[in-house]
Amino acid sequence: MTNVVERLRDSVLRTRDEEAAKGRKDGCDWARNEADALQLQRLADARDQAGHEWRQWFGLDGASSSHCAAEIFLAIIDPEEADRHQVSGFWEDVLGEDIGKVQEDEYVFAFANGALQLWDVVLDAI
Repeated sequence: MTNVVERLRDSVLRTRDEEAAKGRKDGCDWARNEADALQLQRLADARDQAGHEWRQWFGLDGASSSHCAAEIFLAIIDPEEADRHQVSGFWEDVLGEDIGKVQEDEYVFAFANGALQLWDVVLDAI
């Protein structure tokens, strides 16, 4: 039975790693091709304000929230457009067929971090 538990645990961890890598890539692509500087600056400011609690802002590490990570992300980058209808529209535009990924808070967190990785690289050149 121990082998089964280990195998299944490894598959869960592997899936999480793959989803996080996909989220980081998608976030970087969004930042490169679609985001504007104000959206990325707001995201960076929120990360800096959150500090070590950044993961908790996205409902991770045991944090509870009445909003999903997809809603929180949009509220950060565009606070005036953060109602439920805009949330769906934003993510449909960005992800297309992969829209289901926004149900996974870990993916959205990785997406935000992917966008921030690109922003951190280009910020000094702007």
